[in-house]
This record gives sequence, C-alpha cells and structure tokens, in this order.
Amino acid sequence: MESAIEAMAKWLTPSDAASVQQARRLAQVIDEAIFSGDVSREMAAHGRLSRVLDQIGGTPTVRMAHELRSLRANGGGGGAGGDEASSGEAGETPPNVTSLQRPPKRSRGA
Repeated sequence: MESAIEAMAKWLTPSDAASVQQARRLAQVIDEAIFSGDVSREMAAHGRLSRVLDQIGGTPTVRMAHELRSLRANGGGGGAGGDEASSGEAGETPPNVTSLQRPPKRSRGA
C-alpha cells in the first residue's frame, strides 16, 4: 500500500490525507481478514478500498479519465483521430499524462 501511495504523491494534496489514511486502514483490515480466514470481511473491505482508491485517483480507470481530461485541457484534444499532444503541434504533453499508442481502427466489414 505504501508504494502505491508514494506513486500517487504527485497528485495527492493535504486535503486527501483522510482518504489516504482510510485506504491504509482498509488495506490493514484486508490483511487481518486474510490472516483470520474471514472471506466475507475481506471481500467487503476490498470493495471499500476500491472506492476510496477511485476517489483519490488510484485506479487505472480513474487515472486514464484524469489523464484524458488533462490532455484535452492542455489543447491535446483527446478525441478520435490523434496524437496531437505527443506530436508537439498542440503543445508539450504535460508530465502527468502518459503517452499511449491509439489502437488501429476496426473494420466494419461483413
């Protein structure tokens, strides 16, 4: 958990401290539930931890949404058709945006 929190440090602010503490506690509850064999408590804590991580940008889906929003806000578009931000035409890619290769378009042939 600590390495995950360290990785999120670039966007976490002091106002996120309570959520970070809640994530730490939930991770501890999961460890305790695993040790005691309490599967239902473990699963409930996993669900709560996932929600807390979503709220602080700690899941891949939420990070991708934030990165796309940041890309659009910085003139990169983020819509269909391009890598405008990575080409430098619309400005440099911000450091909090991961450059991803867009997959090729699928054909709709029969």
